[in-house]
Amino acid sequence: TIEKVQRYLNGDLAVAGAIVNGLRPRTREGALRVEELRDSLATAVWEPFIPERQVVREMEGAGVPLTEFGRDAQPVTRVVDVLLARLLWLDEDYRAAHPDRDPQAVHADYLAWADAERAVS
Repeated sequence: TIEKVQRYLNGDLAVAGAIVNGLRPRTREGALRVEELRDSLATAVWEPFIPERQVVREMEGAGVPLTEFGRDAQPVTRVVDVLLARLLWLDEDYRAAHPDRDPQAVHADYLAWADAERAVS
């Protein structure tokens, strides 16, 4: 648990946020679970949520990186990119070295991509 790691290994450890993985976004069940997380955690629930996709199961079965699935994996890889940008941005040295990876800009790029994908569908 976080408390044990703080006590025995790293007293400065802090939880940056919770990442929701495998969410079925358009279901009442998915929305309910997210609300439960928000109500029960003493930390932020980060968005966007990693969606449930068949390509993730295929990647796991094949034992290859998700990026090997190209366009089929983009709904997941683009979300992971946003979350990774947010996590890395917490590090001051990273921010100084990569000002172009501001998580707000990465998230805006993701939203523009998602809107374009919905328009095509």
